Amino acid sequence: MINIHRNKLNEAPIPKIDFYDSVFRIPLNIKFYDYKTSPNVITIDNLHEGSFVEFRFNMDSKSLFEITVLTINSEVVEYIENFNLIFENECFNDFKVSSSDFNGERNQLETKILRSSDSVCFVYGKDDGLVYYKSSENLYIGLDSTSKLKSFYLKGLDDNSLFKIFGF
Repeated sequence: MINIHRNKLNEAPIPKIDFYDSVFRIPLNIKFYDYKTSPNVITIDNLHEGSFVEFRFNMDSKSLFEITVLTINSEVVEYIENFNLIFENECFNDFKVSSSDFNGERNQLETKILRSSDSVCFVYGKDDGLVYYKSSENLYIGLDSTSKLKSFYLKGLDDNSLFKIFGF
């Protein structure tokens, strides 16, 4: 995964979160910015054993503006009671691609999907030493010690939202 640079924000973004329904037929979509016209994008995606997730960055600003979970392999979903995550500071952050000439990448990193009674966490590759930074009130982005994008954690979900994401 690509290196990410964090910028502190003065106020919390309010992402638009869509869940699977009869019109929107993907499990989860988190949109940080609602552009009137779609910007040119840098896409980083991960496809592993039937789970497919895309991270989209605005090519001009380099900022993360959308996370889309396209498919989930239900056989790899783990139920856990409590997430043992390390959180850094409580300020809100914008996440940007560090490299100015980066045009995207496709990964096939092992994907862990963790689910509790009110939250989900997607982890790509090794999860050693991940630190989670606040993106919005309920969304955190996990970076490893070299600032590589490795995870996202979404909390505060109700049973209906979890059902729409996972189908069970």
